[in-house]
Amino acid sequence: MGSKKKRKREVEGGSPDIPVLRAMREELSLPYLPELFYPNDADDTDPMRGNEKRTGASTSSEPDSWTSVEFTEIDGVKRVVGLSLDNRTLTEVPMTNLKRLDALETLDLTANELSGLPNEFGQIFRSSLKSLAIGRCRLVFVPPEVYQLDKLEKLSLYRNYIVKFPGKLATKLKGSLRELNMSGNRVETIPPEIEQMTRLTRLSLSDMAHTLTGIPKELGGLVNLEYLNLHDTNLQEVPKELGALVSLRELVLSKNWLLEVPVEFGGMKRLRTLNVRNNPMLSVPRAVHETGATVLFAHYRW
Repeated sequence: MGSKKKRKREVEGGSPDIPVLRAMREELSLPYLPELFYPNDADDTDPMRGNEKRTGASTSSEPDSWTSVEFTEIDGVKRVVGLSLDNRTLTEVPMTNLKRLDALETLDLTANELSGLPNEFGQIFRSSLKSLAIGRCRLVFVPPEVYQLDKLEKLSLYRNYIVKFPGKLATKLKGSLRELNMSGNRVETIPPEIEQMTRLTRLSLSDMAHTLTGIPKELGGLVNLEYLNLHDTNLQEVPKELGALVSLRELVLSKNWLLEVPVEFGGMKRLRTLNVRNNPMLSVPRAVHETGATVLFAHYRW
């Protein structure tokens, strides 16, 4: 038997998730899966199309049906652990087939027409899902189903219409969440409960200049934070308590109305980049320069 047919049989026969992906493709009227099933070879057959030949992305006006499908071997069986359904104009999550992917760890639903998540979503993926992206959708609130995802480490909700950063997001996910992107929403205030999210290493709250009224001092309690993005948030001052972010490596404060940064920022001994571009300030404290950080300091805003 040829190597191509042998590999195809191994993938199909070794993964119970292939029929699920086929059914999802039919449900969503998507074109075939690209080469992602065979990342190391240029096989010309695809398990999602049986014996049909690949046409190649350049010969079709359709986008790839999956920008990412990640398999891993679990107990000797190939399982889908990563799936992207971004930019599919979905108005609801296709749970009929999605819930059958019980090993799923990463799900990308970016750039769809979603206004929420199904009620069953949180319970089904409670103990498996580690990364969820629902950016550029139609959310006006954080879906409560998210609070049930006990293993969630990464959450992206950027560029929605969310008006409230709920304290419950912090209290429910404080034990697992490491990365949070809330940029480009319509949030007015950041709750003090955010200080409980001590496992966070990356936090993006940028591009909310028209709504955000300030940054709470409790952000200074995020001792494991390595990246903080506060670009274009209409800040006129930043809390001195942020100087306690001893793990911080990059701080983005560009496009605000800052006249100064606190001298306490000199306590950020691991800081490598401080971006204060497009602010009306004329200098930063010597203590900040003594951290060895690169200060991006130009294009004054008058």
